[in-house]
Amino acid sequence: MREDAEYGLDCSTRRRTATLRGVVRLDHAATTERLFSVIEADMSAGGCQPYTVDVSAVIFMNSSAIRALASLVLVAKRDGLRLTLIGRDSVPWQNRTLRSLSSLYSALDVRSVATDKPVLRRERELWALETPDGRTFRLKDSKGLAYLELLLCHPGRELHVLELAGVETAGDAGPVLDERAKAQYRARIAELREELAEAERCHDLGRAARAREETDAIAQQLGAAVGLGGRDRRSASDVERARINVQRCLKEALERIGKSDAALGRYLSTTVRTGTYCSFRPL
Repeated sequence: MREDAEYGLDCSTRRRTATLRGVVRLDHAATTERLFSVIEADMSAGGCQPYTVDVSAVIFMNSSAIRALASLVLVAKRDGLRLTLIGRDSVPWQNRTLRSLSSLYSALDVRSVATDKPVLRRERELWALETPDGRTFRLKDSKGLAYLELLLCHPGRELHVLELAGVETAGDAGPVLDERAKAQYRARIAELREELAEAERCHDLGRAARAREETDAIAQQLGAAVGLGGRDRRSASDVERARINVQRCLKEALERIGKSDAALGRYLSTTVRTGTYCSFRPL
């Protein structure tokens, strides 16, 4: 992996893939040659085996970098190599660039990846938030954005506040629930998840709401009783403290996002659920 202050490059010889990300602004010929010579050498080493260059995670490429990418396409054409370029139709400059490059080599395979949810990634002291339509804006680091990134990376999965906050132990007032009660609660949650899935398939909003409400109530009971890894929790105080802090941090993060993009802020406020268990459920 090669890293620069603004961009990164991962080359996988085994998977025959080069992945670029970040801001690829190459202002010197030596820098351009050094970066793309790595990709060209990796591509040519496999002979006639297909090779993929993925630029879907690139925020910006200046003209020097685009010309170097075009030179890579011409090398593939000259040597008769099967080359695939991957970008995103939702990012205008990627769409335009890849369509232009396809005119250089008729055998070039140009593909797009769909982004149907926001993408949040850390960039040193900042977080870059990319909207589904390809716009990107940056926010100062905060705990709430770190929690949100975990939720966005696991859509549909319920994460306990202690997992988000990184807390592994609680007080020592004794187990909150015995083994039988915990088993009964877990069995009921499994039933409710099946009921919720069926209700959502049938668009039965009332039944779905009741299932969610009961699931949340049981989850709070279990969250007070069981720690990470299934260990008995000795006190509910740590869970409640983590719940309050995580909820506050997420709320602040969503408010900051809303100030930069009102529509995205409303979308995340609707799809991010907080409580003892937090989740991101894309619409």
